Amino acid sequence: MSVTNDTPPDNELRNGTINNVSASISEEEFYRLQEQLLELRKRNYELLEENRRQHNYITSLSSKGTDALLFASKLVGRKKDKDNSNEKLENEVRLLQHKLSSQEEEFRLQQSTLLSELNKVVKQCEILEVKAKEYGENGETNELAEQSKSDVAKLMKKNSDLEVEVSSLGEVLTEKDLLVAQIKASNQELLSSKKMLIEEINMERERSANLQRELHEAVELCENGKQLLKEKEETIVELQRFYGGLMEKTVTSDGQSQTDDLQEYVRSLEVECERLREIEKVTFEKDALLKERQKLLNILEMELQTAKAEALAEKEKKRAEEAVWEEVRQGFGTEIQALSMHVLELERSKEEEQTSAAQNFEMIKLTLEAKIKESEEEIKRKDEEMKVALKKQSSMVKELRRQVQSEKKRAEQAEKHLDDVLGMGDASVYTNSNARIRVAGSPATLSDRFKMKGDGESSICSWAFVAEPDRNSFHNFDEESSCSASILEADNAELISRLAILQKKHAETIDRLNMIEEENTLLRKEVDEKSEVIAQWIRTIPDTNHSPQVANSSPGLRFRRVLEMVRMDESAADIRDMNRRLQRMLEETLSKNLVLQKNIQTLLEKDGN
Repeated sequence: MSVTNDTPPDNELRNGTINNVSASISEEEFYRLQEQLLELRKRNYELLEENRRQHNYITSLSSKGTDALLFASKLVGRKKDKDNSNEKLENEVRLLQHKLSSQEEEFRLQQSTLLSELNKVVKQCEILEVKAKEYGENGETNELAEQSKSDVAKLMKKNSDLEVEVSSLGEVLTEKDLLVAQIKASNQELLSSKKMLIEEINMERERSANLQRELHEAVELCENGKQLLKEKEETIVELQRFYGGLMEKTVTSDGQSQTDDLQEYVRSLEVECERLREIEKVTFEKDALLKERQKLLNILEMELQTAKAEALAEKEKKRAEEAVWEEVRQGFGTEIQALSMHVLELERSKEEEQTSAAQNFEMIKLTLEAKIKESEEEIKRKDEEMKVALKKQSSMVKELRRQVQSEKKRAEQAEKHLDDVLGMGDASVYTNSNARIRVAGSPATLSDRFKMKGDGESSICSWAFVAEPDRNSFHNFDEESSCSASILEADNAELISRLAILQKKHAETIDRLNMIEEENTLLRKEVDEKSEVIAQWIRTIPDTNHSPQVANSSPGLRFRRVLEMVRMDESAADIRDMNRRLQRMLEETLSKNLVLQKNIQTLLEKDGN
């Protein structure tokens, strides 16, 4: 604005002093003015070059500002992408945590069921060991001992397999706990990195806002500089015109007045130079501000590069974490597939075991029914044999009575006629020997009865022996079914409830069988006692029968024979008592056998139901 105000006096000077310049200027002053004009022109060119350079620099600054804005927008977009990816990762982490919690619950259920099954197996092993000891004390057969040993070995193998499976499941649980801890740590790291990125993005936004402000200020400064340059160009054009006028004035104008005018004009030029110096100062300050701005831009570029490097490092870290997550997913997928295959195999094995157990149960039921029929037939046959034996015994007792009476009569006749008795003694010996032979034959029948009774006892024992494998079969079925059901999921709750009901029924049957076995042992003890009594009675008879068979004619021996003939009546009474006892024993055994048959039939009916 100052240049435009000073232009009117310059025009007046130029118009007023055209005709009065050339005569009064010396050559030195003219050269000096010419040099000043050349310096002014040179200064003008320098200012034009500086103006162009500043204009180019301002355009470059605007392009750098646009680049910074583009980079900031890219950072904002990347931040949004990171937020989306972080949300996806958080959702995946939540799903994986839910899966891990569900799998942990399943593994805990499996562990609890396995531990319960192990406890059951251990209890069954202890029971089998106690039974094996009992069988060894009772002197059972080697086959039962071998079967019990094989069952114990199988149970021990199952126990070891279950322990191995429990240990493997514990290792899997520990690995999954470690994975959960790693997932939690990675989540915390992701959250912290997310917070850091948000803070950095906010800082970058503030820096971009500051840069935009500085750009606006620089644009305003550039506009002011352009206005100043335009004013300078106008002043330079006017000075060129005035210089041409001065050249004309030097030729046509007066000297003294022109020198005054030129001095005034030189003063105005000096004022203009001072103004130009002020403009130069402003331009220097502007250059300093631009340099500071360049420094700030360089710092911002360095920070942006570091942010880019950090973002790339975070991307690589995220990729590595995603790869780890993929591996974990694949591992869980393979584990789930293996578990599903294992569950299917267990279901198949369970179905096969159930079918085989049902078939075995049917076979055992059929065999038991056949054995029951056979035992009933044997009991009927033995009843008939006992009736026949009783008839034989009654006939033998009658014959013995008749022989005793005849022997008494002969003894009386022998006392009267000793000489005749000697002749009749041989006959009496003969008759006595026949009677003794018959009496000796009666214990054989008794031993036959004892054998028959022993057969009945063996039949009763056979029932206990048959019930024993049946019980073992129920145990094996229970163990295998429970072991197979323990690994299944919550969908098999109905099967487990059914197995519990079967176990209750099985326990009731075992209690009843134990009661029957106790009754059987009592029967065995009674039979053993009665067999010992019968054996002792049989042992006493041959000594009394066979001792007086030596034929001597001494009177002492004859007197002994008479006494033995008298004792025969007492032995006949003993035989009657023994027959009565045997009848009572047979009746008791028959009644107990009937009770056992009824109990076995009720047990079979309950098992069938």
